[in-house]
Parts: sequence; C-alpha cells; structure tokens
Amino acid sequence: MPFRYFSHSVAVTGISVRLPGAETVDEFDKLLRNKCCCVAEIPEQRKALAESYLNIIEHGDVQERRYPKAAYLKDIDYFDNRLFGISPTEAITMDPNHRLFLLTAVNALADAGLLGKRLESTCTGVFFASSNSLDYLNMVTAIRPDLEQIAVIGNLPPFAPGRLAYRYNLCGPNITINTLCSSSLVAVHEACKSILSGECDTAVVGSSRIIPLPVAKSKLMIQSSDGYTRAFSDDSDGTGGGEGCIVIVLKNEQQALRDGDPIYAMISGSAINHDGYCSSLTGPNADAQTAVIQAAWDSAGIQGNDIGYIEAHGTGTKLGDPIEIKGITQAFTNIGMTKPCPIGSVKTNFGHLDCVAGLLGLVKAILSVNKGVLYPQLFFERPNRYISFEQSKVYVNTDYKAWDTDRKKRIAGVSSFSFSGTNCHMIVTEVPSAITVPSSKQEQFLFSLSADSLSTLMRVAAQYREYTTNIDVPLADICHTAALRCGNQTFKLQRTIYDKKHLLETLDTIIHCLQPPYSTVELPADLWFSQEAKRDFPISPLGNPGGGRRLDAPLYPFDLRSLWIPMLVQ
Repeated sequence: MPFRYFSHSVAVTGISVRLPGAETVDEFDKLLRNKCCCVAEIPEQRKALAESYLNIIEHGDVQERRYPKAAYLKDIDYFDNRLFGISPTEAITMDPNHRLFLLTAVNALADAGLLGKRLESTCTGVFFASSNSLDYLNMVTAIRPDLEQIAVIGNLPPFAPGRLAYRYNLCGPNITINTLCSSSLVAVHEACKSILSGECDTAVVGSSRIIPLPVAKSKLMIQSSDGYTRAFSDDSDGTGGGEGCIVIVLKNEQQALRDGDPIYAMISGSAINHDGYCSSLTGPNADAQTAVIQAAWDSAGIQGNDIGYIEAHGTGTKLGDPIEIKGITQAFTNIGMTKPCPIGSVKTNFGHLDCVAGLLGLVKAILSVNKGVLYPQLFFERPNRYISFEQSKVYVNTDYKAWDTDRKKRIAGVSSFSFSGTNCHMIVTEVPSAITVPSSKQEQFLFSLSADSLSTLMRVAAQYREYTTNIDVPLADICHTAALRCGNQTFKLQRTIYDKKHLLETLDTIIHCLQPPYSTVELPADLWFSQEAKRDFPISPLGNPGGGRRLDAPLYPFDLRSLWIPMLVQ
C-alpha cells in the first residue's frame, strides 16, 4: 500500500486557539485539566444572530425553531476589518470562518514571534483546512443578491489563506485542503512535507468551523441524540457537534533552533492513506488504520513501544469506536507491545469540530508532551460492549495525571479519520531538554509594545498592566513574551525595565499619555517611542537577548465590531 510521509522533525513554534470556553492555550489547558464539557444550549447572543436573519427572509413570521445542543462559540459576528484593509460591507459579506481564521492566525504569528513585517516577502506557506459549507454565502445572497460577486470572494475557501498571504506578503505555497473530518491533520502533514522539502521556510496551518445558521435540520446517522460525545462508552449513540478555530505555526527544526524560536513540541512524522475498498464508502477500515499508524511510526523512526499516549479519533459511534480500537491494537500487537497505552478523545470536551477536529486533537497532544501530563477523558463509565479493552493494548485515561516516565521521552500519536475514508496519523515528541531555554539571569530587560493605532497601543498596555499585576512570574519571561508578540507595526514603544515595580509604573505612564487627546510628547525620555512614518527601530525576533520563557500573555487587542447580515438591509 503506497504512503506519503516525511522523515525529519518540524517544530511547532506558535499556537492560537479560539474555542468555546477557551481563547488562549492556557485556558484550553485549564479546561482539559478540570474535566469541562463545553456542550450546552445555544447562547442567547448566537440565537439572536440566527433569528435576526431568519426574521428578514421569513418576513417576521414567528416560527418554532429548534437549536440543538453543541459547543458554540460566542461573538462570531465580531471582526477587525480595518486591520486587514477590508471595508465594512465587504467584511459583512465574508464567511465568519474566514474572519475568525484571520484573527486567530494573527495571534498564532504573534505567539511565534513573527508578527509584523518579519515574514514579508518570505517563502511562508499557508495551509487552510476547509469545510464544505457555503451557508453564509447563501444567507448573504438571499437578502442582497446584488452583492453576490463580492460575497463569493469572501466565502470560497481558498480566499481565506489567500487573504492572509495578501495581507502579510507571504510568498510560499497557499493551499486549501478538504478531506472532511481529517482535513486539518492532513493539512499539517502537507505543511510539514513542504517545509522539509524546502518548498517553504515557515508554514501557517489553520482551520475554522462556525455554523452561521445552527437550526436543526435532518440528522446524519453519526450524530448523537443529545449533543454529547461519549467516545468508547457503552451509552454512546453518536458524535456531538462543536465550533472552533485553531492555527499553528511550523518551522524546520534546525532552523527554529538556529533562530532561537520558542518551541512547544516536535512533529516527528506522519502518514496518510485511504480505506480503499471495504464494507462501504463511509465505513471505517481497521486494517487501513493499522497501516497508517505503523507508517507514521516508520516515518518518525520510532517503535510502537515508544508511544506513551494516543489522541484517538474517538467519535463515539457504535461502529467507528470498536474499529478504531481494533486498528490500534493490531498495530501494537504487530510489534509485540506489552504495556497498555493510554488513549483519549478531546471530542468528549468539545464535540466533533469537523474540519478542525484533527488540529484540536493535535494541540491537546502537543500540550500533553510539552507539560508532561495526561488529560482526562469525559463520559467514560462503562466501555462499549463491542470493545474488549482487557484484550486490547490500550486503556481510556479518565484522570488528570503526570505522564508515565518509564519511556526515554514523551511521544504521542494523533489519529484523524475521515467519513470519506482518508486517514492520517501523526507523531508528536517533546522538545529535548538540552534545547529548552532557561530563565534569564539578567538584571534588566527590554520591554516592547506595538500596535496599529495609538488607541490599540493604549489597550495592549492596559492588558499588560492587569496581567503583570495578577501573575507571579519572572520579569525576564514577561519581557521576553512581550518582545515575541511585538511586531513592526505603526506605533512602537520600548523601555529598559529593572524590576516589576518599574514595569508597572511604565505601563501606568503609557496608559496616561495615550488617553485621548494623545500626549506622546509627555512620555519619558528613556521610553523610546516610534511612529513608523517618523522613525523606526528594530524589534528583535528573538525576544530579549538574555532569553526567557514564553508565557500565555495578552494577545493583540483587536479593534472588534459587530458585522452581520442585517446591516446589509437598506
């Protein structure tokens, strides 16, 4: 059976998430640790958005509409159109998936220390995993058919990565991938191949899933009756739904080390295949799943015994779950695995995120190997009666606990399988301790901020003021993180900081001077202020020369405003 795979490591240098209940990596970690399930009734704000459109096309007729339980995002109508040079009308006609992808990508680039002009004209690739939905385009054209031409550009999937590349002048491959449920993990696989072949230097990989009109329609046979996903459990009757957006930044391992980039984890190998001919077109194939897992091990140069955790596809279906366990067990049996391996499925927390599902599982696995912990799976009381875990090589992990240290290093596998038969498995390894960045011993540090307007500069200063007040971490780490997330935007501030008190005083001064009407002339002489049109100064892409650890610090303060379909009604 032919496979496409790579054989060297790629570094994950940036991550940004927008999930129900979690808008940062740290919030995502806390949600997993605390066994939170984000499936719930539709928020009133989301319901109001749907109703505002339905009332227009149905001429105000009051109808009984059913909104199923799911893991819903809030504020899907908000967007910073001015940051991307997009008019309000064009922004309203854009698929909210595209808008959310753009915002999340900016934060991922900031997290990787690549915001601003650092990637301009570079061979940076963008890989976007897309769903099949054109629901928002249909909604726009239903009330404003005259805007169809402009709306098409804002809704066809390839324009999402294309618009990011256009905004930041990214000149590498720009690819949209759709393999249904496995789309985003396949996108990561293709991005890694592109990096390791020399086709691009850096890759931005992301996917977004928003349901703009979540009114219950006909149900697919894999959907659960109550919206919850109970993977591998006997009381499961299908998979629940969810929304979210995830973007990661990838770089060649050696290049990331040379550049001094902060690294979450390494992607050491992966493989993709197809089920081929089996019981049905949409039915899973255990043998194909076994084969893709073993091919991923081979591409990473590891043995199955090296695996300490598997993030399973885990849809909670009566057919799919037993077949997945059979596929994993066959792979472990083939290499003589003796010690049971823990598995889990993040779908129990967030439901099935469709094209985003693979990335969601990948980020969970990345955090597991990075932090040395195993996260608990929810809703597992009685195992699926068609799964004999006693005879398998795996067990479902239901507790938050430290990673088993018996193996040489932490290595996780991630599976993502598609309704259409495309399978992907990926290997994630921890960053070797020899290349982790120690905390700096310096006594003074350079604190940096930047933004595209004075108002947003003031807001990011206020965010850091609150953050610094409420967290007890080394000053080196705060300044290092701020430098990483600071791009060469129009307005920039830098100052040498001696201690935490000095930083707080500096932030107070910035906030005071940037209150309208802006009085930048009142800024202290040793606080370097630069407006791009007047004077520029470099901001090191490596953060502070003395180093430090990356924190889950404030992200870019977008100038968000509600942009939704009723605004198009004249």
